[in-house]
Amino acid sequence: MSKTDKIITKLSYPAKKKGLADIFVKNIQNTNKNIYEVVNFLEKKISLNKMKLKREKVSHKIFLRKIINLHNIDGIKDKNSEIKEMIQEVKSYGEILYSTKLPNIKLLKIKKNKLILFDGHHSILTYMYFRRRHLHEVPHLIIFKEKGYVSEKEIFVFFGKHANKVKELGWEKCTINWQAPESKQLCRRRQKNIGELFDCIYPTL
Repeated sequence: MSKTDKIITKLSYPAKKKGLADIFVKNIQNTNKNIYEVVNFLEKKISLNKMKLKREKVSHKIFLRKIINLHNIDGIKDKNSEIKEMIQEVKSYGEILYSTKLPNIKLLKIKKNKLILFDGHHSILTYMYFRRRHLHEVPHLIIFKEKGYVSEKEIFVFFGKHANKVKELGWEKCTINWQAPESKQLCRRRQKNIGELFDCIYPTL
């Protein structure tokens, strides 16, 4: 990212009343950090106890199913056991959060209001198991810029050492599987969104 870019990080938590969300926005000025570094910076600087949340009406509902995934179904580590644990966490505590109370569902907004999930695949699938349908119904973090989105070049960091190959192929055609041997980590996209991932795990729901 250019040093002149202002990065906007928007945290959102579901409110008890339908159609409302508790929001916290923090601008990060003059940064040349990549997306992962922005998240690390944010996590070190804030916690829910220090945030002044503002309750807002949700003006635009975003379907969880339409969010773009970074992993095919075989690239989600220990999906059955991890999701079972998270199901119990939601039953016990209501939400899936870090000890700092920050959400682990993290998204990047690109052009045309497309959202890419770069962290929290297990969590979002768990919430969908409980029939939460819209993004404002789950705790999450969205990163974008003043113009409303970031350029697609910011996506390549999610593919690590395979970034150059992804640039050639086009990120829309690719997913990543960090559990596979290095030569097989970069994969052809088979599930195009979170909805298709969910249907692979829970075809009858």
